Amino acid sequence: MGSSLSSSLDPHFVTACTQAADADGFVSFEQFMDIALYHPELGYYRRNRDRVGLRPQTDFFTASSLGPVFGELVLAAVLKQLSDRAIPAEQFTFVEIGAESGRTVLDGIAHPFTALQPISVGQALHFSGPCVVFSNELFDAQPCARYVKTTEGWAELGIQLETGTWSEAQRRVSPLPVDLP
Repeated sequence: MGSSLSSSLDPHFVTACTQAADADGFVSFEQFMDIALYHPELGYYRRNRDRVGLRPQTDFFTASSLGPVFGELVLAAVLKQLSDRAIPAEQFTFVEIGAESGRTVLDGIAHPFTALQPISVGQALHFSGPCVVFSNELFDAQPCARYVKTTEGWAELGIQLETGTWSEAQRRVSPLPVDLP
């Protein structure tokens, strides 16, 4: 594996990884991803900045950034699902979990809901009464473990601190902590 990760990393990030390392200096990919994305001071999704949009200072764009079509499709699908309910759509709150910067996919779109409630990463989940709960971007940015099958068996992927340098690494695991086909 061997490519160095230390040369361009923020020293605070290196410290956070060092604190997460086990006695052998190994940090699982899941731990590394959690620090990189959700660390309270360092995490990508914890920083107060615009990440989504078509402006030069943003990192990426989503279907919602390009116009209202995606939101209109979400609204149509939700209204179809609610059409046979005893409670009218007008009594529901539309809750979007994982929303960026306090926005929802329905912003700027005429809708029948009582309210739109964005819940961003790090905010508590508080809602009551009839709700439609929607999430589009949340689950693709969740920390996950990575494993690879080697000639010796399964190995967990992560990073390793060796002689002052962080490098990609493998740690043999036996048995594998999950059932795979």
